[in-house]
Amino acid sequence: MITQIDRLPHQPVSPGKREGLNNASDADLIKTVLAGQVEAFPLLMGRYETMVRKMLWPKLRDESRVDGVFQSAVLKCFVKLDRFRFESSFGTWLTQVAIRRKSA
Repeated sequence: MITQIDRLPHQPVSPGKREGLNNASDADLIKTVLAGQVEAFPLLMGRYETMVRKMLWPKLRDESRVDGVFQSAVLKCFVKLDRFRFESSFGTWLTQVAIRRKSA
């Protein structure tokens, strides 16, 4: 399956740099993704996946709906990442996007 993320031009992240990205701040990961190294995006999302899924579960009570809403929120955050203003944490922003996606 080809996703929208797969179609974007990107620069590969070297294995050494990938290890360094594990310890990078959210802001650094966001800047790395925006610079074209989209392979850093899953590291960023992985930090918050469990939290967002746990927030969605009581409201949806269906694993496939939770998956769908989470994936929709991930895609929306990726596409709109350049609009993230660093005024809140990335986790808060992702959670708010997921809540809006749940209601859509």
